[in-house]
Amino acid sequence: MAFTGGAVLEAIGISDPGAARRLAARFSAPLFPGEQLTTRGWAVDGGYGFEALSSSGSTVIKDGRLELRRAS
Repeated sequence: MAFTGGAVLEAIGISDPGAARRLAARFSAPLFPGEQLTTRGWAVDGGYGFEALSSSGSTVIKDGRLELRRAS
């Protein structure tokens, strides 16, 4: 889950993981050592949604949600 959250932050140009206010997701299938992980993300109201797939195409993380802290 941390790798997928980091991938979403990197994709939107944020290098500080402390910028995330909330990171939530559902684990939906196992990912085995050595398998490649592909993360797909999209903008949603108030944050970003994401999912991750294994190299075999199985969805291993679904219903992902990343929300950012507000700048003060």
